[in-house]
Amino acid sequence: MLKNITVSKVLRILECVVWVFCGVYVLSVRQSHERIVIFDVGQGDSILIQKGDFEILVDGGEDDTVVYRMGEYMEWDDRVIDVVVITHMHSDHYMGIKYLLESYEVGLFVLSVNCTDLCSEFREFNHIDVSMGDTLEYGGIHIDILWPRVGELDRNLNNDSIVMLVEWLDKRVLLMGDAEVEVEKLLLEHSRSYVADIDILKAGHHCSKTASSYGFLITTSPKFAICSCGEENRFGHPHIEALDNFVEVGVPYILTWEYGDYIVE
Repeated sequence: MLKNITVSKVLRILECVVWVFCGVYVLSVRQSHERIVIFDVGQGDSILIQKGDFEILVDGGEDDTVVYRMGEYMEWDDRVIDVVVITHMHSDHYMGIKYLLESYEVGLFVLSVNCTDLCSEFREFNHIDVSMGDTLEYGGIHIDILWPRVGELDRNLNNDSIVMLVEWLDKRVLLMGDAEVEVEKLLLEHSRSYVADIDILKAGHHCSKTASSYGFLITTSPKFAICSCGEENRFGHPHIEALDNFVEVGVPYILTWEYGDYIVE
């Protein structure tokens, strides 16, 4: 019987075996993506929360950089981003999402309950509005929405940012959007148990002097802080006042324009 097995048949059998192993390997790679990535998108915010081929993207920076960043972390044939959170309607947080929509579908947009007319173009898609007290959960990824409250805080759009506590990979990661000291004080007043003892802080407003107050850092006590900002940006971020607070409280920090993408996995 062995005499009937030609060389070509052997090669075809080997080819099939190789493809089977390749398929198993690709499947294992898809299932092993469990991470949080704080992207370097220049002067702006963009954070990827990923489990396998399920993605939550928080903000998208100001240009098409996020398209290339997502391509580096998603499978080549995955063209759906399951959830996109837009923290607030400043261009360095939402504009990149428009570029992203040229290449990817979005399953669900998560928008601030206070974002009405400004969010109208994203309300045309499948979406939900969130406010303080809401939760999102998928396969072990737990997200508490700590801000905003229903109704405008003031005319400062930064202070209407969606603030999220993400519990994933045995870490507590606090994403502040562009929320400033006024929101920090209210979080200490109403959500102290949530914001205490954070592992990683994505600092508010790109480490501007208007955020990351000394009292807030004392309570949150992050093991690590990240300033998402662009090199030589026109706003002068990060401000020395915020960096001095990190040093005084003893919180190590990085700047994305120096470090690049920061990955928790």
